[in-house]
Amino acid sequence: RRVEPRPTDLAEVARKAADLARHRIERAGVTLDEHLPEPGVAVVFGDPHELQQVALNLLLNAGDAVAAKGAGRVDLRVRVRGDERLLEVEDEGVGLDAEDQDRCFDMFFTTKDVGEGSGLGLAVAHTIVTNHGGRIELESHPGEGATFRVVLPGEATR
Repeated sequence: RRVEPRPTDLAEVARKAADLARHRIERAGVTLDEHLPEPGVAVVFGDPHELQQVALNLLLNAGDAVAAKGAGRVDLRVRVRGDERLLEVEDEGVGLDAEDQDRCFDMFFTTKDVGEGSGLGLAVAHTIVTNHGGRIELESHPGEGATFRVVLPGEATR
């Protein structure tokens, strides 16, 4: 598919990804909460389909991490921080230790059981975000969940 960057509402991207992920996440007994601004507040310059893939990968991973712990919540947020637009996926899952955090964006790295994960989701997400001039930040502690934060330049800064 051809990449077609344009002004893109990050909240709409997040909403569509949540709609796609919701059934699988909630079927696993995990609560998905959305905290999204009004349309037009968090606009970035990017390909909406690629950014939706990033959000979807983060949501599905978070849902799996919470399900592995047994119960809990995934929070999806979009917000503005100065000239940056943030998409955050925070979970109450199993978390990642320091070694796994260092490797989680590597191609084919997975903490999931054999046959459960390809190890491509976070690597692809990282590549997409980097190609959009952004970065992914990670905060996590074993047993305490994780927060993946996609930081992108706002459209107003271009």
